[in-house]
Amino acid sequence: MAIDRRTAPVRWAGFIRERFPLLVHLPLVLAFGGGNLVVALQVSGNQPGADRVVTILAVTLLFFFRLRLFDELKDHDTDLTEHPERPLPRGLVSTAEAMRVAAGGLILEGATILFLGWAATAGWALAALYSLLMYREFFCGRWLRPKMELYALTHTLVAGGLGGFIACAATGTAPWNLPAAVMTFALVNWSVFNVFEFARKTYGKGESDGRAETYSERLGPVGAVLLSLGWAGLAVILTGYLFPKLLPTSWIWPTRLLLLGPPVLGSVYYLLRPQRNEARFFRAVFSAFLLVFYAVLIAAHWLRGSAS
Repeated sequence: MAIDRRTAPVRWAGFIRERFPLLVHLPLVLAFGGGNLVVALQVSGNQPGADRVVTILAVTLLFFFRLRLFDELKDHDTDLTEHPERPLPRGLVSTAEAMRVAAGGLILEGATILFLGWAATAGWALAALYSLLMYREFFCGRWLRPKMELYALTHTLVAGGLGGFIACAATGTAPWNLPAAVMTFALVNWSVFNVFEFARKTYGKGESDGRAETYSERLGPVGAVLLSLGWAGLAVILTGYLFPKLLPTSWIWPTRLLLLGPPVLGSVYYLLRPQRNEARFFRAVFSAFLLVFYAVLIAAHWLRGSAS
């Protein structure tokens, strides 16, 4: 069935509303971008102008939207049977249109970044290249897809590269010259996104429709909880180790309780009764962890600046 191009704005608005709702993704992107900016600024001491910060955050949003498109495209064949209600399988947006928009987004990102200098461009290029390898499933999709945990770990690693781009763009430092602490923060970004990835596919008994695998089915409720909770703990511990001056000493334990307390309580609640409502609460708590984690870094930076 031919798709009328004149309806493209309406159809793409519907796609964004369904698959990339800005009320959800914009706060997450701003938190992720702001948190990584804070880390880069603490180490370098640089203070980029507002125009540079806005550009970095805009490109980060475009990058995440392109990743969403890549996911829709590479999952199209399986979505035809597992999720026929999604925009591409039901024909709201064609795969050809999605390909053109993704390619246009990639070009727009690169063209915008050129204005921030060669260091920012180099950082973005590395992250963009990795995202393209993700789209091609590292040329081993048939082998990788059945390995659900490994598949997730290789794809969430793009968050580390994107954080590196933000550091390069904020400080004007080439990727290979970034301070070791900033480079290692890629592991923190990776850990945080693993928390989100593993928690969102943890379900209660009878909640999954059986069309797609979940971690709770593969590993059991305990295994799925340990997977999400372990990555959350690693992110918090690594941040404290890499950036001991980010928080005043008196804030360290209250901050750890703020970050890890709700996930621990949500995990206990889910394990005591791993049913539909408890699983939904578990997913909500761990999804909020991503937003709260980076928001805490931003708030700490701002409070320290106000106090000095």
